[in-house]
Amino acid sequence: MPGQFIVVEGLDRCGKDTQINLLLQSMPDAIKFNFPNEQLESGRKCRQYLLQQIQLTDFEINELYALNRRETMPEIVKLLNENKTVICSRYAFSGVAYTSAKGNMTLEEALQADKGILIPNITLFIYSEPKDIQQRFNGNDRYENVEFQEKVLNQFRQIKNHRGVGQWKEILVNKGIEETFKEVKQAIQECTETGVKYGLFE
Repeated sequence: MPGQFIVVEGLDRCGKDTQINLLLQSMPDAIKFNFPNEQLESGRKCRQYLLQQIQLTDFEINELYALNRRETMPEIVKLLNENKTVICSRYAFSGVAYTSAKGNMTLEEALQADKGILIPNITLFIYSEPKDIQQRFNGNDRYENVEFQEKVLNQFRQIKNHRGVGQWKEILVNKGIEETFKEVKQAIQECTETGVKYGLFE
């Protein structure tokens, strides 16, 4: 059977990485990808931007993120065709949500750069209400503040209803880590989609 392309999205500091690590422990053959993919020059520049080490316009950073994803696609497709499961920390949905939340580009404008790339078999959107996690923000990341995270959450909720996004499951983190993980595992088990499918946002 073809491999499964699982994307884990979420707001900052909501426990997304904890759930990914639990998934990897329960699926030892799965391959993890992070976006931005810092093995590539485009990904390293994205990280510099996030750490406020370089300045780019909203259009420039949106295009850079999209380039980073497109450059990574062949490797993900190869693994899926080899029947491997790919777990991806963040994807185009984050790029679109964070860019459009800044208000200088609309949602439709922001998603143009990612149109047509791989559609995840399932996207797990893990989130907490921003006011409940504000004490975890350390101030180093330009996006870690409650007001902005509220805007990002609103953009994610618009994205999930857009055409060409694939199966989407929202998981509110308002319980223990293990209880949240049970929801994550159940959502994956109930997803019957596998393999390579192009046409994101189309």
